[in-house]
Amino acid sequence: IHRPTHELAVVDPDGDDINNLTGRVDVLVFDYELFDPGLLGKGVLARIAHAKKRLATQEHLIVPMGAKVVCAPCEMLCPRRDGPDGLDWRALDDCRWGAFYETTNLDDGRLQEPWRAVGEVQEVFDLDFTGEVKMSGQTDLHFEATSDGVLNCIVFWYRLSLTETVELDHAPANLRQAGVVPLAGNYSRHAVQWLSSPVRVTKGMEVVIRASYSRARVRFEVTVPEVSQKERRFACPRWMFLRL
Repeated sequence: IHRPTHELAVVDPDGDDINNLTGRVDVLVFDYELFDPGLLGKGVLARIAHAKKRLATQEHLIVPMGAKVVCAPCEMLCPRRDGPDGLDWRALDDCRWGAFYETTNLDDGRLQEPWRAVGEVQEVFDLDFTGEVKMSGQTDLHFEATSDGVLNCIVFWYRLSLTETVELDHAPANLRQAGVVPLAGNYSRHAVQWLSSPVRVTKGMEVVIRASYSRARVRFEVTVPEVSQKERRFACPRWMFLRL
C-alpha cells in the first residue's frame, strides 16, 4: 500500500515498475502464508527486517504488529493396546524424534493421537515487529510437573497480534484460555518439538527447559534435570506414523 498524497492506492503487482514501488510505503502487511505453525519456519523475521529497512517510511504501520510464542511440556506416547486397533505401538516411541519440529493440528477430531500436558502453559518469546526485529534469542523456562508421566516433547504455537486489540490465538482447544475465540478448519497450526532424551517426571518436580530461536526455527532442550543422551538410530516421520 502506498500513499503518495492524501489518498491510498494499492500497488499494482503487474505495473511497469519492476520493483512495484515508486517510493517508500506507509503500511506493511505480511501474508498469513509467511508464518508456519512454528511461526519462524519460513524465515519471516528476515522478510520483516528487510521490508522495514528498505521499503517502509519511518512512521509506518505494520500488520501483524507482533507475535508471542507459547508452549506446554507434554507427554505424547503411542497407544498401549488402548487405540482403535487394540495393538501395542510403544516400540515406535523410540522412533519419534528429529532435529526440526513437526507440524500438526491437535484439534483435528478426525485423527486424534494420545497426548496431554504435564506442565502449565507458558509464554516463551514476545516478538515485536513494530521496532527493531531481533534475529535470535534465548530464555530458560521453569515448569513444575502437574502430574506423573513422561515428558518427551514440547508442544508450541503462537498468538499473532494483528492490531493492539485483535489477536489470533492458535492454542489447542484443551489448553485455550477462557474467552478466546476458537479457530475453525483442519489446517496445521501447532508444532511439536521432540526431546532428544525423554524425561520421567513426578508431580511437583521442577523442570527447566531452555528455549531459543533463530531466523528460521524455535527449539527446546531440557537442562534440569540432567539426562543422559539417548542414542537414536531410527526415526519415523509424522506423515509415516499417521499412515501406520
